[in-house]
Amino acid sequence: MVLLTFASIAMADIKKVENKEADSLYQQGKKLYDQKNYDKAFPLLLKAAEMGHSDAQMHVGKMYYNGWGVGHSHAKGKAWHEKAAAQGNKESIKKLKSMDHH
Repeated sequence: MVLLTFASIAMADIKKVENKEADSLYQQGKKLYDQKNYDKAFPLLLKAAEMGHSDAQMHVGKMYYNGWGVGHSHAKGKAWHEKAAAQGNKESIKKLKSMDHH
């Protein structure tokens, strides 16, 4: 029981570190994205998105969908928006609804 609790605490600590790292990557990538420096923003946002950061997932979806800093792919854009929407990202939910109407 004690071992299980320790393992749970260790996993929670790992998640906190991953969340901090994902948020840091997202903040760096978002700054570059806002400056329209998509080529440099994409790898940072992608890494944060792969770590589960919903805002990063939404931005990666936008970038794929529009071909900003990465090859244009509606399918990959939609897939990333779906991941973000699954976490409640309102912008991705809205984008997916608009995709369904086209």
